[in-house]
Amino acid sequence: MRILSFLVVLFPIISLAQEVDNLKQRADSLLAIAVNTTRNPDSTKKILAQVEELAMKKGDSAILASIWSRYGFTNYWVGQYPTAIDYYSKAKDYYLSKNDSILAGWKGYMIGLTYKYWGKYHEAQKEIQENISLFEKFEDQEGILNCYIVSGYINQAWGNFDESERICRYTLSMAKAQQNANAEGYSLLAIGNALLSKNIADSSYIYIENSRKKFLESSDNYGVALANRDLGAYYLLKGNTQKALSLLKTGLEILKSSSNNRGYSEILAIMGNVYLERQEYENAVKHLEESQQLAIQMELYEDIIKNYQSLSVAYEKWGKYDSAYKCIIKYTYLKDSIFNAEKHFQIAELQTQYETEKKEQQIALQNIKLDKNKSIQRLLILAFVLASTLAFFSFRWYRIKKRDNQLLSEQKRLIEQKNTQITDSINYAKRIQGVLLGKSSVLPKPVKDLFILYQPKDIVSGDFYFIKEYQNYTVIAAADCTGHGVPGAFMSMLGVTLLNEVFTYSNPKTASEVLEELRVKIKEALNQTEYKTEAKDGMDIALCIIDKTSNKLQFSGAYNSLYMVRNAELIEFKAIRNPVGVHMKELPFQNEVIDCQPNDQFYIFSDGYADQVGGSSQQKFKIVEFRKLIHSISNLPMNEQASKLESTVQIWKGNADQTDDMLVVGFKM
Repeated sequence: MRILSFLVVLFPIISLAQEVDNLKQRADSLLAIAVNTTRNPDSTKKILAQVEELAMKKGDSAILASIWSRYGFTNYWVGQYPTAIDYYSKAKDYYLSKNDSILAGWKGYMIGLTYKYWGKYHEAQKEIQENISLFEKFEDQEGILNCYIVSGYINQAWGNFDESERICRYTLSMAKAQQNANAEGYSLLAIGNALLSKNIADSSYIYIENSRKKFLESSDNYGVALANRDLGAYYLLKGNTQKALSLLKTGLEILKSSSNNRGYSEILAIMGNVYLERQEYENAVKHLEESQQLAIQMELYEDIIKNYQSLSVAYEKWGKYDSAYKCIIKYTYLKDSIFNAEKHFQIAELQTQYETEKKEQQIALQNIKLDKNKSIQRLLILAFVLASTLAFFSFRWYRIKKRDNQLLSEQKRLIEQKNTQITDSINYAKRIQGVLLGKSSVLPKPVKDLFILYQPKDIVSGDFYFIKEYQNYTVIAAADCTGHGVPGAFMSMLGVTLLNEVFTYSNPKTASEVLEELRVKIKEALNQTEYKTEAKDGMDIALCIIDKTSNKLQFSGAYNSLYMVRNAELIEFKAIRNPVGVHMKELPFQNEVIDCQPNDQFYIFSDGYADQVGGSSQQKFKIVEFRKLIHSISNLPMNEQASKLESTVQIWKGNADQTDDMLVVGFKM
């Protein structure tokens, strides 16, 4: 089959060479074929070798530079990064010698991109920053855009997720202005990655999915594969390993067919971790070992270290303790080696600096000895001047220090006074917020019992509960506004005010109508006219309306679901995956109607409880564990349920800071 494929590629080459006698035309024709077969590396290299032979016969350096560029890309594509950088550097030097700064800049961009994929981020960033300056000088907007995208990905690799997100939001706006769908795709993908790394999973999904659509629009199969890779990582985080595997396998096939070893290795490693999560340890080891072979072949030291760590866990879970131990040893050795290499590099830099300073001192001493008497005289004069100057400045320094200490004391007093005033203001805001939320001591009919667990992260909260008797109905809601602290509190007070307006003036008939009306009012109040990529203010909410006569409960939710416990069984009524506020794709809110039975228990909540970080591994409590906890305590009286929820999260949190505002409302019919 390989021989047949090669003959299929070779036949037009031979025909073309026979038809065109001119060496230049033959070389150009072969080079054009090489461009079209870039992702078939073996065929590409054979074609490029023929082009190189023709170019050398003619002595055409321009064609040679084109060949070096194609060799560079071909080796970059299959993960042969040192070779790729060598070829790109030769092409860059040629274009610099011809004063073609733009083409030299693009070769420099590819050198930076290659260093980035090789895991040499300092070298990559240095090259990219140099080329940003060059492209800005010549006003090459596409070059500037592409360089900044790579810089965003480098910052992501360093763990600077906020900076990566900032850069790529900037490149997203540039790409839209340039109508560059492909660059939009990579910007969206980087933003999604940054959000996923910060555990802002739902928002990350939107960006990654939109990047996939952009890649499909620009026919970039490689980009589609990367989007599938990151969607797989998202579903792994969400615990949906079946969906994760489906997406990862699709991405793997794309990369395998195009011989992209770097991406192929990455997806294999993620699949290994998915199988590890599914407790399919043999499959986990198989995929991680295959990824490791490619990572070693490409000298991807970060990936090698991560793979050894994952393999040690997989082998240990599989009961292969000897293999697990070997992986741990290799993981520890490599991690220590890289750390020591970095330290040796720093020490070498310090040693060079020390040697330089030492030589400078020796030269200075030799010059002094040439005119000893004159130097001594000058030194005596200098000593006198220095002593006088030192005395003057010592006295002056003493006076300035004394004045500065007095000034610092006064500034400290003013800051403490301001802090007290600010804290007093926030505490007063807490009282206002408390008045708006109202008391939960009086039970609204037909509710038999009720508890509210309300724990702000700061003094005031972005979460709020809402209990209101309206006509023949009782309304109970739990909402989570954008942000926490003072900004979140402003949003929560706006939310309470607008809900009261809806029930006072709009006369809604269903829970979904309430959320639709609330969405309109929030967008009007915040002047939200269209969806943009920056963060949006709004709220997630679970809203229940109970008919006092028929004992029917209506539920509508924006991201926040409703749990019902009936006859010791927990049933979840899912919310629409849209906030109350502006959104990329606004979906209509759904209305659920439940015929309540005596002793039915209902729970609505924000995401703060499930997102609380704690435990021995300092990870989130997670919604799955929260659901199990609700089910396990549902047989207790309502006040004891609240106490159990509070004590459980306190034990889980330990000495860690509270992650977010917490709100859980439970009521019994």
